[in-house]
Amino acid sequence: MHLLIPSLRSAARSRACSLSSSCRCMSVKVQCLPRSTCPPHRRILAYPKSHSSMVRFRPTTTNASQSLLADGGAPAAAAREPINRGLNRNRNILPLDLIESSRVKLALPVIGNAAYVALASGFLTTDMLTLRLALVGGYSGLVAFHSLHPRPLRIPLKWSALFVLVNAGAACLLIADQWGGSLSDDESRLHEEHFSMLTRGQFKQLMSIGTARVLPAGSRLTEEGVHSEVIYFTRRGCSRLYLRGKYAKDIEEGSFVNDVAFQQGDRLGAYGTVIAEGDVEVMEWRWRDLREHLEGRPDMDRNMRLCLTSSLVKGLLQQRKAAYSDSNEALSIQDLPDMVV
Repeated sequence: MHLLIPSLRSAARSRACSLSSSCRCMSVKVQCLPRSTCPPHRRILAYPKSHSSMVRFRPTTTNASQSLLADGGAPAAAAREPINRGLNRNRNILPLDLIESSRVKLALPVIGNAAYVALASGFLTTDMLTLRLALVGGYSGLVAFHSLHPRPLRIPLKWSALFVLVNAGAACLLIADQWGGSLSDDESRLHEEHFSMLTRGQFKQLMSIGTARVLPAGSRLTEEGVHSEVIYFTRRGCSRLYLRGKYAKDIEEGSFVNDVAFQQGDRLGAYGTVIAEGDVEVMEWRWRDLREHLEGRPDMDRNMRLCLTSSLVKGLLQQRKAAYSDSNEALSIQDLPDMVV
């Protein structure tokens, strides 16, 4: 028995030394301790206290790749390439001399806070043009704020730039809708007297899609119960309206013709028969062209309907006045009974 134990100890020690020398891929180093520094029952192997007692081995290919990476070979360059691309992607947009200047660093908080104040003020207003302009200013400030950083955040920067373009385009449409250019003296008078509910830009657009014509005396603008695809506006002259073959009223300057059917819908007949009394200067619009133009412009569509409704009410009052003035059944003040006090 005493002879067997020393032989086992020497065999174990030689086995451990061969493992530590031949296998460099061990995650925990194995140390061979001399016989004099270790008790007899712990003389075979010694491990660091911070590791477990299990010895794990790694594949030799990993060690080879690690050695190549340590030597700065091709795998190391391939590993550094995505990192370099990421650094280049996040680098500055504006020159570093401008970004690193002390004035820009002092102005950055002011620019950021002013941008968000402009956005907040835009959401508190009720005017669409003011809202669009405030959003343009706010998002432009955010674009400047992100661009003045050494490594700007690309996603908020791109979306802010897109919002600047969208709101700037909408603001341009609103400006063209309100101030559509200069008007002649005749157009200015016509706008103020009969189309005051439309803005100057909307009135300019309405005139551009219409056609000016002079109708000779006796021309039929509409016929009662027959569908007509044209709506007229009388600029000069006078026409007569007939209902069921009887005279109803005069259609004077500043009145629409066939506007009732236009507002009610397609394929409806005209309200009455309208015949030109002498030469009549009119503006005419095709239903399809006018409706296509108003579909994408809700503000102009609303204002145009207000103009048509105002003209219709005005025409009904004129018709009522004409009916009472021509009636032979109207009582004079002498025919009224005496008032009882």
